[in-house]
Amino acid sequence: MDVKIAFLNGDLDEEIYMVQPKCYVVLGQEKKVYRVVKSLYGLKQAPKQWHENIRLADVILGIQIRKSSEGLILTQSHYMDKILEKFSTDDFGIARAPIDTIQHMSKNRGESINQVEYARVINSLMYLMSCIRPTIAFIMRILSRFTSNPGENHWKAIVRILRYLKYTQDYRLHYSRDPAILESFSVASWISNIQDTKDTSGYVFTLGGGVM
Repeated sequence: MDVKIAFLNGDLDEEIYMVQPKCYVVLGQEKKVYRVVKSLYGLKQAPKQWHENIRLADVILGIQIRKSSEGLILTQSHYMDKILEKFSTDDFGIARAPIDTIQHMSKNRGESINQVEYARVINSLMYLMSCIRPTIAFIMRILSRFTSNPGENHWKAIVRILRYLKYTQDYRLHYSRDPAILESFSVASWISNIQDTKDTSGYVFTLGGGVM
């Protein structure tokens, strides 16, 4: 969010006076000064007063923040509703897991199937994944490789993710207040991609039980 002339919105809690500007001198009262009643650019108090005017946010970049005595809860239910509605998931049903462990993804050797729409879905899901849904990170890493030329199997996997999100629509990220322990985990695999024999490594940090 970019607030125009932000520093002019602050309220002053102390008396500050200024010399009359040259173009706005009141005739007959040249020796008098103005009393500043609102924050102005150039005042050393301006950043502080603007900061005090800001309240605690309950939504940041589409992420809803709920605070309780037990900690923080992050959700993107509104954004997820928009995704499910945008890509018409009413007839998809549900899925209990985001990936089919039996199916292996490979390059599409034929013609691309609705490449632009595939890229739109990938971008929408990537933002959701990076904010509050790390459970789809593994399959998104795979499916994003085929954005330039998606095939039927790739679309089936996308639909499965949408079905999974529909099933887990109420899932939240919860950060416990106590104990707020910072932990890290890492993993690596050798030749995880059988097509080009590349290896894969990854890591994750958690704080208070929630993924960061």
